[in-house]
Amino acid sequence: MDASHLSVEFTPYCKSIILSTRIRVARNFGGTFTLNPNGTGETRINVLNTVRQAMAACPDEDLQGKFYVHAEMSPEEEQRLIDEHFLFKGRDQRQAACGYHEHWPAGRGIYQASDKEFNMWINEGDHLRVMVMMQNNDIVSVLTKLARGVQAVEQGIIAATGTAEPFARHPILGMITCCPTNLGTGCRASVHLNVPRLVAAIGLDGIDKICEENKCQARGSTGEFSDVTQDARVDISNRFRLGYSEVELVGHMVHAANIIAEMEQKLEMEQSNQA
Repeated sequence: MDASHLSVEFTPYCKSIILSTRIRVARNFGGTFTLNPNGTGETRINVLNTVRQAMAACPDEDLQGKFYVHAEMSPEEEQRLIDEHFLFKGRDQRQAACGYHEHWPAGRGIYQASDKEFNMWINEGDHLRVMVMMQNNDIVSVLTKLARGVQAVEQGIIAATGTAEPFARHPILGMITCCPTNLGTGCRASVHLNVPRLVAAIGLDGIDKICEENKCQARGSTGEFSDVTQDARVDISNRFRLGYSEVELVGHMVHAANIIAEMEQKLEMEQSNQA
């Protein structure tokens, strides 16, 4: 996750239409921990308590924060987290079909740093979704902070459990995840782009086809399987998890975002000339 190895960067125009930048990784605990599709309420609570222990010793001040546990949070806290798009709700039919939502809401929660940039979903599906999101185009800062966050969690789990191998991994398949599409790095890097002209011209399917040709995918801004909303935000992210390093996957996303931005800029110039 060393951001100094990034070989591409956003173009100036692409930067101007980026609304937010986010990278997340999926992680599951190794050793005697059970993956959630076969887990119980007790195993999920054990995961949550282990994360509590791990983050209690976090040395980085900007990563320190607060737990919001689904079974304990107030209605006001729940509504705020929903309004800010941080709360997972356990209502996805595909996830429910493979046991993700069993024993709801036992052990589910969110860890959020005070600046709200560093967040973790606990037992949403995998034991952890570690993520950094910033309301800017600074991909280097996002990746750098994520690397520090993952390291802090890893070291905290080592201290809490006494294991030298805190995360479940395989020498070929990489990080073991509940959903096979996340095997490898478990990494999804994305930006929200404001591309109203391109959406009007070719739609989300057309944008996704271009992204697919460049090892990425496009979706609506409200999550997987979502469509484009009225604000014309499109989520661009890497298509693969397995077979590449995190830095390479971030590079795929940056490259595809630049291509989409260039197409939007061309349409903007054409409309200006017509006017």
